Amino acid sequence: MAVDNLKNIDGTWYVRVAIPKDIRSHFGNRTEFIKSLKTGRKSEAMVLRTKDLHEFKNLISTARKKVVAEQELGVIAAQPVDVDFAVLMESLEEIKQRLAEQKGARRKAFEDSDYEDVQAVREIISHHHLLAQRAEEKEAVGEELHPAMASLLSDLNDFQAQPTKSFKKSEELLERLETTMQLGSFKGYAADGDEKHQVATLIAEPTKAVKKHPLNEKNFVEFHKYEVKRKVTLRSIDRHVNRLNMLKDFLNKQKFAMDYESTRVFLESLQCADKTKLQYLCSFNAFYKFMFNNVDFRQSYPINPFMNHAVNKVRRGARKEEV
Repeated sequence: MAVDNLKNIDGTWYVRVAIPKDIRSHFGNRTEFIKSLKTGRKSEAMVLRTKDLHEFKNLISTARKKVVAEQELGVIAAQPVDVDFAVLMESLEEIKQRLAEQKGARRKAFEDSDYEDVQAVREIISHHHLLAQRAEEKEAVGEELHPAMASLLSDLNDFQAQPTKSFKKSEELLERLETTMQLGSFKGYAADGDEKHQVATLIAEPTKAVKKHPLNEKNFVEFHKYEVKRKVTLRSIDRHVNRLNMLKDFLNKQKFAMDYESTRVFLESLQCADKTKLQYLCSFNAFYKFMFNNVDFRQSYPINPFMNHAVNKVRRGARKEEV
């Protein structure tokens, strides 16, 4: 496959990305993603490919995580499987974070609707149907639900029979459902008692909300277009975006905001020379200058968090200084 992920078919340029063998089953056994860019000019195709290229690579990344977390949909793992425990814990943390964000969104919707809309109830109904179906399947083969699941199903039946459903009670029940059916499934992956204890501890810990930042695919795509208009080389732009993605992943994993201190810690985590760290800061500053055109961004980040970092810089004919 071409390095630039482009292919010309009958005079039209297409963007294409190969799908790794181990996850092709998630995409109907397709061997590649391919999409027409509807242009016959390669220079234009190089720009247009960016959005689809990021989308295809995100689909591949998401599919890889699903290989480890197939039980996310609520199916309790019957037998332990051989997976990397570090990856397992990372997937569990990601699901916990997503559930916490959904909980915050439900509370906001509840407040915005003058305390009438209870979105949790709709999610509970979906879980209830799944659990009831599982109970029927067990009964058909002469088996019974696990006592914890049976107790949960009984409480769900009582909840559904109530004429009015409070927000607090709905959230409490939904949290039990998520802990038992989605997070609880990870216990089946643990290979020994110590790993099971670690999984149980992580499930029980309150989830710390990830602080929002402007490092996201939408802004990266717009940044890419902006740099192209400035006639920056595509190679330099790709390096900028790759470095920004590294910072984004670091902030998300550590649950840090985008500020001076987080940037400092990120730079310290890099196993590279100061000269390379300066290149990272150059990429970050280019992104900051682009985003500063946005009013909301200027209000949230009036001070550039990528300036004045203690990285040694050597200029020809001058001594080392800190920048």
